[in-house]
Amino acid sequence: VGSFRAWRAMDPQAQDQPLAMPTRHIGKAVVMNMLSPGPYIFWTLVTGPVLVAGWRESPAHGLAFLGGFYATIVGGLVAIVLVFGLAARFGAGIKRHMLGVSALALLVFGLYQLSKAFA
Repeated sequence: VGSFRAWRAMDPQAQDQPLAMPTRHIGKAVVMNMLSPGPYIFWTLVTGPVLVAGWRESPAHGLAFLGGFYATIVGGLVAIVLVFGLAARFGAGIKRHMLGVSALALLVFGLYQLSKAFA
């Protein structure tokens, strides 16, 4: 899926064509997301212990953490959709530039994390 999206981002002709997704593939996408290990690893190793520690201090702290976490995730995704949606009004070039900047930022952040891991 990631390589397909990368190909579509680099191919100017593919960008002009809408990406059709029949409804029969929605169920397959849901199952793929449910079987993906990423969220389970994240909640088991990172967020779960923080949530449990907050809950043990006070259920209100645990619920506040959970609410803040999901508000941040959903709010961030909404902001990304809005920014890229508004940028689409300026043409495909600006959208492609924004994707390139995003990819570069992720690369720099990944290299920074690797440098911290091996330092």
